[in-house]
Amino acid sequence: MEAVNHFQKYILAWVLGDHSAETFQPLWDIVCLWQCYFYVSDGWPVYASFIDSGDYIISKTYMTE
Repeated sequence: MEAVNHFQKYILAWVLGDHSAETFQPLWDIVCLWQCYFYVSDGWPVYASFIDSGDYIISKTYMTE
């Protein structure tokens, strides 16, 4: 899993593993420090248990070049 800057096309943080909460937790610990206004993901179910629904967009459009 990785956190990317879509506008400048680089990886901000990443973790290796499956799509479980245990794998996502260390990445989320880093990402939530940035105090973003919203988060975009491909919609894996585990993300919804970390990200508030009002701050969460599920879309691959913003994840591709």
